[in-house]
Amino acid sequence: MNSALASFAINRWLKPVAWVTEHQQNLVKIVANLSWHLTSMKERSGGKLAKVWVALVATALLAFPSYAQVVVVRDDKWAAVSPETRSIVNWHVENVERLLRRLRIPYQRVNSSVLTSGTGDLFVLPANRPNEGLLSKLKGASRVVVFAFFGNQSSEWKQALNINSSNGIVRQNNWVIAFQPFQPDLSDGEKAKLLATWLLDGTNLPASLQKSLQSRWREWHQILRQKRQRWLEEIGTRPYRDPSRREEALNLLLPQVSPLSFSLTPDGTVWLNRLQQLLRDHERIHKALAVSLEPREGEIRGIWLHTYAPTDWETVMQTLKSANLNCLFFRAGRGGNVVYRSRFLPRDPWAEKGDLDELQNAVEAAKRYGIELHAWRVNFHFGTAPDWLKEQMAKEDRLVRDTKGQQAMWLNPGDPRNQEHEFQAMTEMLNYEVAGVQFDYIRYPEVPHYDFDYGEVSRREFEKATGINLTNFPQQVLFGPIKIRYDDWQRDNVTNLVRRVYRAVKDKNPEIAVSAAVWQRHRYYYALIKQDWVRWVREGILDFVCPMDYSADNDAFFERVREQVMEVNGQIPIAIGIGAYLHTDEWQFVEQVKIARDFGADGFVIFAYNIAPLKDFLAALNLGATSQPTYPAHRSPQIKFNLSNGIRLKDSPIVYRAGERVRFTISVSPGLLPANSLKELHLTIQWERQEGFAEKVVAELTIDGDKVRQGEIVKGELTVPSGTVRLVARGHVNFNDGTIKPFVRRGPFVKGASKPEFQNLVRLLLPYRPPSNVRRPIIGVVAESWGSEQFVKILKEAGFSVFSVQFLEPAYWKAADILLVPPLKDIRELTYKRALVLRDWVEKGGRIVLLSEACGYRAHANLFPEVATVTGERAIKVVTVKNAKIAFDARALFLQTQEGKAVGTADGNIVIVKGSVGKGSVIQCGIRVPTTDNAPEWSSWWKLLPLLIEL
Repeated sequence: MNSALASFAINRWLKPVAWVTEHQQNLVKIVANLSWHLTSMKERSGGKLAKVWVALVATALLAFPSYAQVVVVRDDKWAAVSPETRSIVNWHVENVERLLRRLRIPYQRVNSSVLTSGTGDLFVLPANRPNEGLLSKLKGASRVVVFAFFGNQSSEWKQALNINSSNGIVRQNNWVIAFQPFQPDLSDGEKAKLLATWLLDGTNLPASLQKSLQSRWREWHQILRQKRQRWLEEIGTRPYRDPSRREEALNLLLPQVSPLSFSLTPDGTVWLNRLQQLLRDHERIHKALAVSLEPREGEIRGIWLHTYAPTDWETVMQTLKSANLNCLFFRAGRGGNVVYRSRFLPRDPWAEKGDLDELQNAVEAAKRYGIELHAWRVNFHFGTAPDWLKEQMAKEDRLVRDTKGQQAMWLNPGDPRNQEHEFQAMTEMLNYEVAGVQFDYIRYPEVPHYDFDYGEVSRREFEKATGINLTNFPQQVLFGPIKIRYDDWQRDNVTNLVRRVYRAVKDKNPEIAVSAAVWQRHRYYYALIKQDWVRWVREGILDFVCPMDYSADNDAFFERVREQVMEVNGQIPIAIGIGAYLHTDEWQFVEQVKIARDFGADGFVIFAYNIAPLKDFLAALNLGATSQPTYPAHRSPQIKFNLSNGIRLKDSPIVYRAGERVRFTISVSPGLLPANSLKELHLTIQWERQEGFAEKVVAELTIDGDKVRQGEIVKGELTVPSGTVRLVARGHVNFNDGTIKPFVRRGPFVKGASKPEFQNLVRLLLPYRPPSNVRRPIIGVVAESWGSEQFVKILKEAGFSVFSVQFLEPAYWKAADILLVPPLKDIRELTYKRALVLRDWVEKGGRIVLLSEACGYRAHANLFPEVATVTGERAIKVVTVKNAKIAFDARALFLQTQEGKAVGTADGNIVIVKGSVGKGSVIQCGIRVPTTDNAPEWSSWWKLLPLLIEL
């Protein structure tokens, strides 16, 4: 793992975790810098390097505790006794930490073996054995809460603390000991309140904890006030099919958020009272939101379930049915092991021991309860295969290899043998009466890194597929435009499997759905894991798609969903995967369901059934969103919408002039419905501005079953209204046996723009034409890149002629003398063909400035490896260029010159290189580009960028 990934891990993994103190964060930053030195060894250790880095992080976090907050003590010695005790200890620790996160109480996890004296601090012992050393260290604690019911520890704790009481909860001095577990029907919220009482009531709080609570809870209080106001306005103006639901929600929102003082005081009881009021307001306001979400017609309501032991399928299906969920995605297999009777794959040991066919058991139970059972397979991943099979695959050279030739536990998708392996495994599940099959991990690996596959098998297959003779492998496919060609071939390997499986499924039974669980940041990771799921959508080789948008950050979730729904734009249903296991509480989960709905997603899938507080999450949904049952969105006729003309941009509806008459073509076929028994279809095509409320009916028709089976084409004209609307098909299908099934198929979003707005958009899309008297050089800045607007602003202020290159096409940059290329937000823009054209432009005299990853790092191809290559990354403080020293508190990629010359250094390392390519020139600047407009590094870029242009 290099330091770029180290920084990513720190920011995305540790940031939301409440137990990381400022002191520990500083230690982790030191670890990140140390990890760069490990990276400089060029990752010779393969996967071991990641383990070394993780060990360093663990050392920083656990070996140097900085208390003055709530400390969760993990009994690491007991956990090490056996896999069973480790699992139980970790489960109890994670449960306590989940409750603390719910309370917004900062905490720190510390292994008991490194615990030091914690005078004045607060401690929670979730699953610990008493011993003299532990008791001695906790003598000066302000409060100790012990969960003493684990195993047979009750008697040991009573003896250690000299307790004679038979009560379930015992208070002794500053200790609270729970000798009985929480009641099984107690909600997570009630458990958290009990824990808060045990921790805070009558406790003397240290000053640092007071300040932390003051900051956290004051912000929490402010957010509640903002949410209340926002939801009051929204719910009050939204149309409702059931107005009583709006009234109930508004009544909950009517009272103001209680005013609270957050003045500092050591009295824990005062803080407990504040917390209890915050929790009351928090629950009331979020309950109002939950109540306000009306049940939708035609919605995928799914959940993923993975098992490691025999499953009580009756309880599973009862849980789903009572919550009005309609789809279960059951992990039936992974790369090298399954939980059913396979003709060529081994069963998991527990399933083999009991001679279980869990897929058959799940199918039968799902059928009894009317739940769609989708057999979910983890493709290619071989980490859980039995050792003998791993050894066999390694010996046969069927595992992926990195650039150093090291193997990883992942089948190489470029190996025809593995393509056949996965095809047979996916289609084998069709022997069961499943409602669908789902791909997962349908990509190249990301662990221990992204550098796969570069083995001889891939070389041979690439040469066979392309006719390109590789004389210097893998260097030829690691650098230059051919890297993009090679990556395209790898993406084709994955796509070809999806296509082949899809067609095989439809040949066997057209009613079986084919779906895929896919990565969320597809515009970037498309290049790293070789998963082009948007192509699968456009090609029509999926029936629906489930992006795994797991995030505890609602803002990040918002951006991901917005991007994905617009990419799909009604071509197939899209159900958003929501990572409930990351959420603070069930109310955040409800918020993310609302976000997905607001953007027009066709449903959601919960990860996963196995979370501890599932009951609370489903109960919150049942207040509104799933209070009534419905059918899955994909169980409808296949209806494809095609609109003429229009401006089609990413992250945008199709744009027309408001009032414009537009021709439409709609194809109607059976889709996943039983075609042979279909009698007739009644269809209404309408504009919707609000889900389920027709703004205007475009067409109404009835189509005979024979015509539907043949693929009926409906043509006509419609008028585009002003603003953003969606074209939706609603109706019902009559079957020969007399049954009637409703359906809804959500189509594309369309925006009706005013005439001036439309004309301005058209002008923006035209290539830039400079005035005859423009000052040279003219600089083009690639628009869809990080920091592009800031770079345009900087260059204009510096007196340069500058324009935005709207598309990475020659017509759009040809007016430029210098092309500035920051890291692309959408790596898909740099195709193999465009890369060749870009190189040709430079060779004929163009000048290009490449910034940060655009120099050729991770997802970005290095288009000019003859100038310089990236060797690593680390933090920098000062950049020297053209004898000027610029303070630069940032991170930078370090460069190794090839034919280019070093023209800029940072702390003695090369970060800027200039070289000639044909008649043109290339500047590579490895300094990281900020991803936010208010980043402090921009002040340094104001000084550096003009110098780069003048090099």
